[in-house]
This record gives sequence, C-alpha cells and structure tokens, in this order.
Amino acid sequence: AINYLKKALRIDPTKLEYVYNIAITFDKMNQKENAKSLYIKVINAINSGHKSNINYNEISTRLNNINNVSI
Repeated sequence: AINYLKKALRIDPTKLEYVYNIAITFDKMNQKENAKSLYIKVINAINSGHKSNINYNEISTRLNNINNVSI
C-alpha cells in the first residue's frame, strides 16, 4: 500500500490526503516515527492554509496517541 500511495504522491505532491494515508499506514505498521513526521507535515500544511478535507482533530488525536506511547 505504501508504494502505491507514494506513487500517487509523486503524481500529485499537493494532495495532503496521500501524505495522511501514508502516515496512517506507517502508524498501523508500528513505524511510529515515520507516521509522526508525516502527521506533523500534514498539520503544518493545514496551519499554513493548505486546503484539505482531512479532519484536523483526527490528525491531532493520532499524533497525540503516538506521543503518549513509548517508542
């Protein structure tokens, strides 16, 4: 799944949904540091005014869950 999402991201690097879905996939694969960096990237983009359909609170919750677990 990661490879397909990365390929999609190369086609349209402005699509935050791809970045977010890669982060979720990393999260589910227990690659927490990779997931964390991508969640932060998505949050920063949204905070900078990038339009997205991603629920900000959901991203924040996922990031907080990673931060509250020992890696």
